[in-house]
Amino acid sequence: MLSASTVHAVPVKQRIPRVSSPPLQKFRHRRLAQDPSILSYLAQPAGALGTHIQALDFRHAPFNLIPAGGVRAFGEMIIIAGESTLRVGCPDNEEGDRCVLTGVRGRHNDCMILFRHAYGTVTCRLGVGAITADAHIGFLQHGDFAEVRTFSFTRPREAGAQGDAGFWTTLQYSARHLNELQGMVWRGGTLCIESLVLEP
Repeated sequence: MLSASTVHAVPVKQRIPRVSSPPLQKFRHRRLAQDPSILSYLAQPAGALGTHIQALDFRHAPFNLIPAGGVRAFGEMIIIAGESTLRVGCPDNEEGDRCVLTGVRGRHNDCMILFRHAYGTVTCRLGVGAITADAHIGFLQHGDFAEVRTFSFTRPREAGAQGDAGFWTTLQYSARHLNELQGMVWRGGTLCIESLVLEP
């Protein structure tokens, strides 16, 4: 079972492990976010600000799988699967009523979540289990969809060792005016995204 904990933010200018944030993947995410077929899901004009707090979770998602390369619109979220399938359901080896967005393999996960509107503050609740590869989360600003804040989770040296129960944590970032957030990316090891709160 995952326990509660905290995580340290890594400033975007600092070097992070290549497996977490390879430049080619970062470029591909930005290019994909600017694809007309994806932009058509977003509110117009581009970068339109949300006016209400949005509390989002996956309990009522009308799907349980997003195939590799698939796109699913759900409320204020547009979820885009990269080269691996995503699933919605209970975390592995977890009892209770949690419902999360997660991957189907231990590494090379690739997911982007865009918001229909841009928001000043994004809060993400997620679980980190006994990951077998480094994992990366990045918050995206509207407009060019550049990563403005990143968080990295490093694979333990003895990944999979008994007693490595993992943990639940909350990531939050508040953007400056005119640099509001309109999405996030997740790459690498398996994470469990439980909920998002978007604040104007």
